[in-house]
Parts: sequence; structure tokens; C-alpha cells
Amino acid sequence: MLSSLAADRKRLAEIDSKILEIGDDGPDSELRLERELTQKRLDDYKYPVLTLPDETILEIFLQLLPVYPVCPPRTGLGSPTLLSHICSQWRKIALASPGLWRGMAVLLCRHPKFAERRRRQMDLTDTWLVRSRSLPLSLDIISKDLYGEIDGPGLYEGVVAQIHRWEHVRMSSDIIGMGVFNDLLPSLRSVRLLDGDAEEYPRNTAFKQAPLLRALSGSSSLLLYATLPWSQLTSLALEGFYPHFVPILRKTPNLLHCELQINDTWDLPCEPFRIQLLRLTSLVLKGPWCFPMSRQSTHELMRSISTPALRRLTVAASILGAYPRSSTPALATFISNSEDCELEELNVVYEGCGADRDCDCESEYRHKFPAISNIFVGGFR
Repeated sequence: MLSSLAADRKRLAEIDSKILEIGDDGPDSELRLERELTQKRLDDYKYPVLTLPDETILEIFLQLLPVYPVCPPRTGLGSPTLLSHICSQWRKIALASPGLWRGMAVLLCRHPKFAERRRRQMDLTDTWLVRSRSLPLSLDIISKDLYGEIDGPGLYEGVVAQIHRWEHVRMSSDIIGMGVFNDLLPSLRSVRLLDGDAEEYPRNTAFKQAPLLRALSGSSSLLLYATLPWSQLTSLALEGFYPHFVPILRKTPNLLHCELQINDTWDLPCEPFRIQLLRLTSLVLKGPWCFPMSRQSTHELMRSISTPALRRLTVAASILGAYPRSSTPALATFISNSEDCELEELNVVYEGCGADRDCDCESEYRHKFPAISNIFVGGFR
């Protein structure tokens, strides 16, 4: 069928070329009739994808976009805008489907040089907000002050007016100081804070009226002095110097999942501490990218955290030591200190730790910890 369509298109082009050659004399009736019949065959053909129910096409659209709450690009591949430009039927389906438009990136260019770009951003964001109707939103709110000068408001009214719909927010930390985050946020579930222009996180209260907030991630140096609803969090991801983690972890007793990216070897002076995370079931410990932590720091770290309900542990080899024989004591200390927690899965990551992976690593860990049913050695899972 497709070959006959291609032949019809080719023949139609030939007929049109002949008609142009004939010019004012006009084509004969036989040529006109052939053109009409050829065009009708092309017009009457229904492409299989266009015969699918709208619900099926919408499901295909959703599979082409990043999985919510990841925000799709505004334009190009992976954007709902691209899907709306294919044909009139697809455009109708896309514009009538609020689920395609509920995740959006908002780039704040606040220098006067970018006033026109800011206006276009506002118009496009307002369009997406209308198309998403009343669905909860996932927002990437990124502040860019490229010239060290700021002119105009931070968050424009269209985004603030929909604050009751914010569900997942990824934003520059300096935006917190704009004041709107003390308002009622009834739908907010997760926040990811990125380093912004501010040197430190504002030392004021935020997200206190976010009853559904459960997940938070960001730099420990930015969050260290923040007043947040820590006790209601069940998922926390921190990056920075380990001594900064301690006061934060002491305020989060209800964590179920925790991820710590340790960016130093922790030879800094640090008073002895004790952290109990009684409900924690999943822990990820990422170490310095290149250099392993000192053995003293490693044992102090593993001895100071108690997680009796832990079931899954992912830990970088740079934290434990370069090879199994040097790392198993730290793990044994951790398990013992956690009231002999019943680990079901252990993943030891040797990526970028500055040491070659021992070919017998996995068997060594299995020999040392026979009670752990699933042991993996390699990359982050």
C-alpha cells in the first residue's frame, strides 16, 4: 500500500509539472480527471496510526515524554509542543490532554538585558498553565543572573497564582527568600534545592504549611540553618561535608530513605555523635569521587549511625576502603551497631574510587556476610 501511495505522489507531481508546461492552453479533460482521481486516492487513505482511538494516541504521547515528575523540554524532541505540530488531529488531542503540560521548566532571567526573553517565558508558561488545567504541577524554577544585576520581580504572578497546585519543585536556593514559600502549599510533596546566587540559605522558615511534603534534597551547607518541617520528611538527600549532616539527620526521625553524598575525606575535627534513624529501610552512602576516606573516619562514620530497620544499603568503596579485606570491618561495625539489622540487599560501588576492583570482591563479601541474600559489586543500581 505504501508503495502505491509513493507512486501516486510521484504521478501527481508529474501531472502538475505537465500542467505548468501547458500553461494558458490548459490541461485536457483526461489529464484533469487523472489528477482528480490520483488526489482522491491520496486523500482517502487513512494512515493506521490515525485510526487509533484518541485514548490510545494519548497513551503513546505520554510514553514519549519524560516520566512525571521529570519536566519535558519546552520545544524539540520529548516536548508536548512537538506532538501538537504533527497534524491537526494530534494537535487537538495534545491540547485537550492536561497531563502532557503539567511539568514545566521556568527560567528566570532577571537582568534587564533579557526583558524580552523574560516576557516570552512568561507567555509560554501561562499557556502551559492553562493547558494543564487543574492538575498538580512539577516545576523546574531556575534563577539565572548572568550579569550580577537584578531588575524586576523574581517569580511572576502566573506561577505564584498556581502555588496551590505545586506538587514537585526543583529550584535555585536563592528563590526561597522571595517569601511565597510560607504560604499554604497543600499539594507539595517534594523539593529539590540547587545552589543559586545566594551564599547561604536564608535563615527563615519555609514550607511550614506543606502538609504533604515528604522528600527534600539539597546541599547540607544551604540547609544547615534552615527551619523546615524536618520531622514529616520520609526521604532526604544531602550533599556536602559530613559534619554538616549530623544536626540535620537528628531532626529527621521518620526517614524511610536517605542518600548522603560525602564530598570530603572527613579528617576535619568533629565531636563524637550518635544518630538513630529507627524507621530507615534504604540508605545510600556516596563517598569522595577520587580519594578514599581515612580508616578512622570510616569507622567513626559507620559506628555513629544506627538503623535497625535497614533492608537495603548502597555504599561507595571510597567510604569503606579500597578492597573487601579492608572494608568488611567497617560494614560489620555498622551492622552490629544497628542492632544487627536484617539487611536484604548490599551494593558496594567501586566506580571512581581510585582503586581497581578485585575480581573476587563479590565472593569475599558473600563469605563475610552470608545472611545477606543479595550482594552486588559494581555501579549504582
